[in-house]
Amino acid sequence: MPSLLAAMSEFQDGQIQDGQIIYLQHETMRLYAESIQIIKSRQLCWARPLALMQLPENLDIDPCKPLILDDLRQGSDLLLPISLFHIALDVDAIPVLTQLNALKGDLSAEPLENNRQLSLPLLQNFVHQVWQAHSEQFSR
Repeated sequence: MPSLLAAMSEFQDGQIQDGQIIYLQHETMRLYAESIQIIKSRQLCWARPLALMQLPENLDIDPCKPLILDDLRQGSDLLLPISLFHIALDVDAIPVLTQLNALKGDLSAEPLENNRQLSLPLLQNFVHQVWQAHSEQFSR
């Protein structure tokens, strides 16, 4: 059982590992991403965006209602301070991933380039807002 205890300890300590689903929250928006690589020497996380979710006002997610998501899977990877990210729990990530997979059929109906053109400004705007709110994290 030592490996299970070690894994639980790492999760509780909030140590993000490569390949985990993580999120970055700013105001009423939450960026879900996959951690590609942790660069410990610079305290950075290379993250591949998955979706930008608008959080409900009361933060109570109704499993019967679709989430308000923007698909960012065609967007650019990010290199951001690891301190901004949180590990996504299964109960948070599974509804997002499920809805993204449901959108997969919709993606094939429209050209991927159109989806990329729509998602890029959303991602840029979100990252700019995060940078403005947490500029001290970027200057380390």
